Amino acid sequence: KLLPLIAANDNGNNRQIIFGTDFDKEDYLRRLAEIFPAFRIRLIAYCLMSNHCHLMLQDALGGNLSSAMHLLQGGYAQTWNRRNGRSGSIYERRYHAEPIQNDGHLLTGSLYIHNNPREAGIVNQAAEYRWSSIGAYLRGQADAAVWSEPVLDLCGGVSEYSSLLAEYSEGD
Repeated sequence: KLLPLIAANDNGNNRQIIFGTDFDKEDYLRRLAEIFPAFRIRLIAYCLMSNHCHLMLQDALGGNLSSAMHLLQGGYAQTWNRRNGRSGSIYERRYHAEPIQNDGHLLTGSLYIHNNPREAGIVNQAAEYRWSSIGAYLRGQADAAVWSEPVLDLCGGVSEYSSLLAEYSEGD
């Protein structure tokens, strides 16, 4: 079994923009790609929006998420504050995490994460958004090391996931 799987999100303090530039997003994704493997955390899905992000992960050893998120959030916040001439917390609170209970939750969670930019009116199709793991799911490319296999295996592959994503979008 894949557990423990976790869905986590970070929100900007007072809904402030924390990923305002491509550089901000690239910096965060670079940190994800460096920090998570060191803690044996696999990134299953992600989406960076201007004032929040969604992460779906597997903490392979259990208990490492807190330390990894501390490094990720703390390091990103320090750098972001320096770049923007600010100090203090850029996050509303400590990241929020919830366990993924079953395969259905895993699948719908990934669809929700990938559909977030379309729901926000940023793109017409989820596949158009650069700052999510949708590229790893549909085209085998992403800005961070993404482990899409659990979701793709669950639904039967890329074309099936693409169909489910379209159905999910239409179901709003």
